[in-house]
Amino acid sequence: MATRKTGLIRWLILSLTLPCTAADNTVPAPYMGQEPPGLVPKVFAPGIVSLPNRCDNGLCLSRDGRECYFTVRNAAWTVYEVMVTCYENGQWTTPVRASFSDGQSLSPSLADDDRTLYFGRNRHIYRARREALGWSQPEAVPAPISSAQNDWSCCISSLGNAWICSHRSGGAGVCDLWRIRSVEGQFS
Repeated sequence: MATRKTGLIRWLILSLTLPCTAADNTVPAPYMGQEPPGLVPKVFAPGIVSLPNRCDNGLCLSRDGRECYFTVRNAAWTVYEVMVTCYENGQWTTPVRASFSDGQSLSPSLADDDRTLYFGRNRHIYRARREALGWSQPEAVPAPISSAQNDWSCCISSLGNAWICSHRSGGAGVCDLWRIRSVEGQFS
């Protein structure tokens, strides 16, 4: 009986503290109910993600489609916040600043297991890990993911490779897309 109560208490604490907890069994429509991407650009999720007079970008969704993270920039492009909205009780919540965001956080990307979120901060790559009570404190990701130059975003592919937008030397332009291979779980 004690084990059952402990499990229930853990579940209650977890459900009250995580930014997005499934409060019902409804399934969100793909793409937040928006028309799937096509060849003609359209404003995405107006009134939820896209609001007038602000710049939103770097959107990612969790595998189950119940969490959406995206970047909001101010008009002067000096403040970057990662926002989160969750699908709860059949609708999307009002976006709020993610717990790890600090005014210089941008381009969020969830790893395939939804347990690690990568993002750019102060021109380097950081990650936060999902814990029982929310996201961990962000930590800088070491080389070869982060470099001495400006790094802006990091996506981990289903194969485990990292894709980085970076100003590192040896590229073809100013900000290039780099692939960093994962060999036996280690980046080379």
